[in-house]
Amino acid sequence: MIFMTKLDPFFDTTKCIDRLYKQYLSTPRLIIAVDFDLTIFDFHNEGYEFPKIISLLKRCNNHNFYIVIFTSSKKDRYNFIEEYCKKINIKIDGINKNIVETPYSEEGSKIFFNLFLDDRSGLQQAYEILNGTLNKSENNNEHSIEYRV
Repeated sequence: MIFMTKLDPFFDTTKCIDRLYKQYLSTPRLIIAVDFDLTIFDFHNEGYEFPKIISLLKRCNNHNFYIVIFTSSKKDRYNFIEEYCKKINIKIDGINKNIVETPYSEEGSKIFFNLFLDDRSGLQQAYEILNGTLNKSENNNEHSIEYRV
């Protein structure tokens, strides 16, 4: 495994946590993009619940992170998404939009985020990276709302 991580360093979850933590210390607020269906909402009504992801997002709210829903849903569903997030006590900063201006931003381009939580895109590792970053911060009493301006 050591050989692989030299070639592909971000296959190593610890390196990913360290990278996100450094970003966390150097920026006012991290941006967490979150898919909606089957990441925090049971789209097919199969009885799924998502307590780990929802709890993690609440911790992100406590650390004043931006949370943006990144979904393929049509705009007529955005009000439902906003209301659902309020119902589960997740404060979101937008849906399918850039929260901060970057030198590369333009209308219709991919949104910028520091981490993406998505059921189809390595959700378990993304969870572990974000959870590890928050644990590191909380152990050092850094950046939570009580400690931020």
